[in-house]
Amino acid sequence: MWIIVTIIVIGIGLVCYAQVQSSLPDELSFLKMGQSAQVVSSDAPASDAGAPPTLPATVPATDNSWRILPSSDGAEASRELSTHIKGADGTTYDAPVLYVTCYQNNYYIRLDTRLRAHGKDTVTIAVDGSAGQWRRSTGQNIFAPDGAGLLAYLAKRPEASFTIPFDEAPAQKLTVRLNGLDSAIHQLSRWCPLPR
Repeated sequence: MWIIVTIIVIGIGLVCYAQVQSSLPDELSFLKMGQSAQVVSSDAPASDAGAPPTLPATVPATDNSWRILPSSDGAEASRELSTHIKGADGTTYDAPVLYVTCYQNNYYIRLDTRLRAHGKDTVTIAVDGSAGQWRRSTGQNIFAPDGAGLLAYLAKRPEASFTIPFDEAPAQKLTVRLNGLDSAIHQLSRWCPLPR
């Protein structure tokens, strides 16, 4: 009898877990996606010690420094911003990273700000001077309010600037070169329809 009760309890627990997992915020799903992803495209220069990696024929290399990371649920393209963060004391910090993520047929844009951006649940980020409220996620990740709309805007530009307020540094206008974004979007379209 206790075996039947144990099986029923485990079954109910698995059903509840599946419902909770499907309702997790997209941010947590992105984190799971990144854990299993593999780099399949990068134009980082090969070291003298070895040959450049061989890329699968189905995923052509981009013509820039966008990195494409596929997963079972989608794919992600990332590129470091061109400008490093300058601290008030003159310290230079790593540049933030821009991510374009295709997940379950939707596009999301997030920034890994490297330093904590100023704001509690939302952060005011200006893209080319136009401010918007980005959602804070775990750690230093913040998400654009309209990923597909911002992606369509960025795809038409050679570069863009992001004004980011930081807790540990003054607010700064940082730029990212967008050459090759069209190629990265084309690769992501294997998992998600192209944005309009």
